[in-house]
Amino acid sequence: MNETIDWDKRKQTWCGLVAELMREIKTWAGEEGWLVQERQKQITEEHLGTYSVPELTIKTPGGYVVAEPVGRNIVGADGRIDIVSFPSLNRILLVRAHDQWHLKTESRVVWPKSWSRDAFVELTNNLASIT
Repeated sequence: MNETIDWDKRKQTWCGLVAELMREIKTWAGEEGWLVQERQKQITEEHLGTYSVPELTIKTPGGYVVAEPVGRNIVGADGRIDIVSFPSLNRILLVRAHDQWHLKTESRVVWPKSWSRDAFVELTNNLASIT
């Protein structure tokens, strides 16, 4: 069975999911009193072309964390956003699969907690404090 992929629809859906997730992260960060800067990141992917999605830089008392979209066409997933600490560059992967966001370590081990406000706050605090 040969199905034609609607790449434009796939890109629009992905951009909407990223925007929704970033709004959620901004809200949670704001509730913690963290400063958030948003900028548009341009990504170019095969079949999808070039598109812009929000990227967030979050300043916590312990340091900086960036929520950085990587792309939609990811092997084994339906998209990925990295949560990266600076200056250590440690990261947690936020992977989209089966219509949900899943947390994984850099070595692709599934994080024991589901994506939620509490998981975001805990991970951000831990990542930001690593030097």
